Amino acid sequence: MSANASVKSVDELRAFSSYLKNLSANLTNEFANAQREMFRVNEGWNDEENMKFMQEFEQTVQIINRISEHMNEYGSFIQKKCDILDLYMSTRL
Repeated sequence: MSANASVKSVDELRAFSSYLKNLSANLTNEFANAQREMFRVNEGWNDEENMKFMQEFEQTVQIINRISEHMNEYGSFIQKKCDILDLYMSTRL
């Protein structure tokens, strides 16, 4: 643990960790739903503008999935730090 580390509330950190993980899951699920809906709606629609939109949307979904993955990883990182802080604080008492 770094000597300059300071945490006001481990509970707030845990809540933020949970928030990030939930946000990550929700983003992934919502964009997967949007992607399915887009494919359903576009089954009979084949013009250039629509194809361009679908390609851009696919790229955007990939970016959002990467962001979502990073949020989930950071949420796990924060959770581990909270566990370490709890252990540290319990041994100092």
